[in-house]
Amino acid sequence: ALLEVDFGTDAYGKEDNSFKVFQLQNNGGIKKRRMLGINLESNEINTKTKCVNKSKCYKLIVYDNFGDGACCTYGKGYYQVKLDGQDVVPKTEFEG
Repeated sequence: ALLEVDFGTDAYGKEDNSFKVFQLQNNGGIKKRRMLGINLESNEINTKTKCVNKSKCYKLIVYDNFGDGACCTYGKGYYQVKLDGQDVVPKTEFEG
């Protein structure tokens, strides 16, 4: 299955925002990192894709170094997650 993370950054995306996607163990603990979104271009939609096992569980963690979110003071940042083209996390803005 194709996992896609679209991450729209604000004016400080490269310095401020990043994300990781982890595959989880059966007990919910982290097994291994499957995707890394760092050095994201500012004021851009940054798309990362990875082939994953559809029967496994995954966790998205969004990092915001300055605590100000990616929306709305310095831009219209958001994140969205798709699996085989279908939304599993719809377009979501996050504020500090």
